[in-house]
Amino acid sequence: MPVLNIYRNNTIIASPEIDEGTKLVRRIMNAQRVTANFVANEVLPLELGDYVTVQGENYYLNQLPTVDKTNENSYKYVVVFQSILYNLYKKMLISSDGLTDFSYTGTAEDMLLLIISNINQIEIGWSVGNVDDTEIKTIQFANESCRTALTLIASTFNLEFYLNGKTVYLEEAIGTIRDLTFKYGQNSGLYNIIRKPVESKSLVTRLYAYGATKNLPYTYRDHAKRLVFEERYLEKNETVYGIQEGYYTNDDIFPNRTATLTAVSDSFGDGEGHVTDASLDFNINDYITETRPKIVFKSGELSGYEFEVWKYDHDTKSIYFNPLKEGDGFEIPSETNMPAIGDKYTLVNINMPPIYIIEAEDALKAAAQKYLDSNCTPKSLYLVKLDHKFVKTNAITLDAGDLVKIEDAYLGIDQAIRVNQITFPLVNPNKIEAVIADFIPYSLQEQITKVTSNINRTINNINNTVTNNTRVVNNNTTVNGGEVNKIKINGQEFWWEKAFDNSGADLEPNDVIYGNYWNRYIFVKKWTFLGGIKELRESWDEIETIDETPEP
Repeated sequence: MPVLNIYRNNTIIASPEIDEGTKLVRRIMNAQRVTANFVANEVLPLELGDYVTVQGENYYLNQLPTVDKTNENSYKYVVVFQSILYNLYKKMLISSDGLTDFSYTGTAEDMLLLIISNINQIEIGWSVGNVDDTEIKTIQFANESCRTALTLIASTFNLEFYLNGKTVYLEEAIGTIRDLTFKYGQNSGLYNIIRKPVESKSLVTRLYAYGATKNLPYTYRDHAKRLVFEERYLEKNETVYGIQEGYYTNDDIFPNRTATLTAVSDSFGDGEGHVTDASLDFNINDYITETRPKIVFKSGELSGYEFEVWKYDHDTKSIYFNPLKEGDGFEIPSETNMPAIGDKYTLVNINMPPIYIIEAEDALKAAAQKYLDSNCTPKSLYLVKLDHKFVKTNAITLDAGDLVKIEDAYLGIDQAIRVNQITFPLVNPNKIEAVIADFIPYSLQEQITKVTSNINRTINNINNTVTNNTRVVNNNTTVNGGEVNKIKINGQEFWWEKAFDNSGADLEPNDVIYGNYWNRYIFVKKWTFLGGIKELRESWDEIETIDETPEP
């Protein structure tokens, strides 16, 4: 019978026999774990840090296993081994001045460097891989671990991350294009495919789009308060699904000119400090409004800072601005923080020339079209079971993040879609079950952040422990005409359902627990049971399965 070799310092310390109940799960930018279910005839000497190796990657024991002594010579184990990605949970993201609640301005690479600098303080060897170029943005980090911060950065910049060992990559799209086609309704022996609609994702066939309120003249398009384009909305698939209106807002798009400094004054303490841009192609004085204009630095030592402009000399194309001063003597620019030739900047609180307004409208229209293209058909995910004999014979390789082709005539879908999750038993890695989704959810953390940002509410991680003596109360409670299971957690009742099938009456790893649960800061709709001590995990990434968990 197959065994699972468990290592400590390159030495096997246990080799329990396993069956198809021991599975590996990999989800894009999310779960990467091995959940082992086995029975041993003795207590195994397992310790935190022990690991197993699957397909060349190590998965570590970060929490003690659940051990159920069924008789004198039989011990039922549920053990969860996690990839090195989970090590990022062990370190809080801390600013250079020692804060865990702080804002940070920079590119995606700048922010990833901050994460790597933090994690290397407790575990050496981490590094930054390829990071796609991005604009500079500001993120408010509120008591994040390095792991949750990584998700926040990826979602903010619309990037995806992956690890190669301890090297972290942030790219627009990860994964490999696979020459595989899945057709809904077809069962040719290669796979069984089930379509599941995702109701939480909105269908839009008519999209109204809005940019930011910055740098628009009072007379702009009949006094429009936000950037728009002439048509005001875009349509797609309205003849198929009818008119389904929605809106798209992007406050990063507004008429602006990002340029580079060509000269900098020697001092800013005499009130005559200024920077020069020899390529400036319009007279700022002709576009000043009632609000004082500001210069915003987008790179260099002043990156993220904005200063009031008090004078502009068009003959020399020099921009004079006031330094920032605070009561404790803090002042910037200073001797240690000065602008430099080559720094990038932009101007706000001015009426931009028409050419820049046209460019901004074109950029808004392009961004809106991309959003509409992704939301003009009903969101669905597909649950696919591959024929393990076919997989082995044809040497098929599939991993989370890969692109495969989905054909669904009913929804009019004939396109490449992302593999969101794969699962397979270690004893038969060819027996692949995949979740293929036409969207990439980062995590529930991202969704909650979007909702609560408007009220400036801080989301804290979940670390409330659910007691280890949770038991199934009954299996005959009926809800909406169907039988469901019920458990008690700390005296409160919750419903649970099987993950991929209906077999078995016990709560097992990957089963989905539903309920209405509040802790101090957040509301939990549902989460996945990972085995071991039944606890609400330390991250949203590990509990949310709203869009991805298959129906029973």
